Amino acid sequence: MFFSQTGKVLPDFSTEGTQEGGILKSAFEKSAPVMLSGAQKLAADVAGVKWLVEDARPLTATSTPAFTAYMHAATGGRYGGACYSTNRSIVTKLAQESKDRASSFLASLETDNVKPSLSGDCWSSNGVAIFGIKAHAIDKDWKLRSCLVGALPCGLDRHTGDFLDKATDSAMEKLGFTNNVDGIFIKVGDNAANQVKAWKNDGMIGCAAHTLQLSEKLYAAAGNGFNNLVLSKGSGLVGHFNQSTVGKNELHVYQKQLQIPETSLEQRVATRFNSTLKMCRSLVQSKSAIILYDVNATDPGEVFKSSKLTTHEWDVIEETAACLQTAHDAVKLLEGDKYVTSSLVLPAIHKVMVSLLPSTDVILSTRQPSDSRYRLASSELCKSVREGRAAMLADVKTRFITEVSDIQKKTHLISCGLDPRFHNFDWIEGSVFPSAWKETGLSLLKREFVIFWTGRKIQTVSSDKDTVNESDEIGTPRRPSKIQGCLFRVSLTTLAGGFP
Repeated sequence: MFFSQTGKVLPDFSTEGTQEGGILKSAFEKSAPVMLSGAQKLAADVAGVKWLVEDARPLTATSTPAFTAYMHAATGGRYGGACYSTNRSIVTKLAQESKDRASSFLASLETDNVKPSLSGDCWSSNGVAIFGIKAHAIDKDWKLRSCLVGALPCGLDRHTGDFLDKATDSAMEKLGFTNNVDGIFIKVGDNAANQVKAWKNDGMIGCAAHTLQLSEKLYAAAGNGFNNLVLSKGSGLVGHFNQSTVGKNELHVYQKQLQIPETSLEQRVATRFNSTLKMCRSLVQSKSAIILYDVNATDPGEVFKSSKLTTHEWDVIEETAACLQTAHDAVKLLEGDKYVTSSLVLPAIHKVMVSLLPSTDVILSTRQPSDSRYRLASSELCKSVREGRAAMLADVKTRFITEVSDIQKKTHLISCGLDPRFHNFDWIEGSVFPSAWKETGLSLLKREFVIFWTGRKIQTVSSDKDTVNESDEIGTPRRPSKIQGCLFRVSLTTLAGGFP
């Protein structure tokens, strides 16, 4: 086994079950010759290159002694790997194969009259900004499929909405997909201004997980900034123990002494999902060890001293972890890629908003049920925490109810109507969502079904109001256009279980 930069265990080769995997396996049989065959060398080189890409390492690493040693270890000393030029040609070949798969994927969808959805996100890797685009669809065999259709480098002078818009069209056209307007069902992106500008005219909706993370910032800013102050001090504590070898070792000693899991503290990172919750939870779990460290440390340093938490601030940290737990669970659910998530958005947001209501008790899961502070009423929470919950609740309502776009509201309501767990919209009645949304959802679902599947007279829902209007006869039934078959197939791909 080999380890990545992040510490995770990687397989020796990413070719298990493939022809290359069989060739590699033969290299390790006892009867194998001392030297590898040409096919075995190529299989080893392909595996090595895939490992570099998987671990986000530069291709120039193939010219280093460390990589040569890695290849020797992986092949039992039989082979040290190819030169940089050969590995580069392998990358070029793999890239072309990936392009061919993406082109074939889009062509098969177009043949079956299935419109893909696109999701996009920008991130940085090794100092290079990348705009990634994936296509998603439920194919004719009712299988949820996705494929990378673009990974575009974005320089500082090109990281604009206009560039991303043109780059998206260009990436799709290079794969033979030219109908970038009517041929795409919907586009989902983060809430960055450049991506909103790039896709705003193409029916884009914001990623619900990203949007929910933005509401978390309102929680931190509440209490006249007191929550942010406490969280900053918590970050200081984490930074001290993660950067000080002595401090980290002593913390592990006290964790072991107190029979606490010997884990490192997790840092809060502004761009990382749920990092605030994870930091607070890790601090609370190691609270007694941190206090014992404070009592015994002779000179812990200025960072630790300035970051020490008072009893009240520890309560804020603990209550914050509890208050953000439901939002954390919703984000984890909505960022899944092995199941349909469009029908889960509104129920997940409903649970988040209910968890933030003043009438909802807070469970401090880090404590035992017998503890007097295990279940807290809203009135028992710290003042800044109460204000944080109220601010976050108001922002979630604004983003998902008050100022939600027509296309986003329509997409999520119809998706719920197609999911057997939520199809009758009864969960909306008496909830934090407007009661009129139940009738709106049922009317939208009926309209889409009749327009694209039956051709009968219909009733339509106004785009700016939750009202129903008469419409003319549509005509001959046809395969779905805007709604697409993928939404109607949600009902068959989300049958298992109820919402957790």
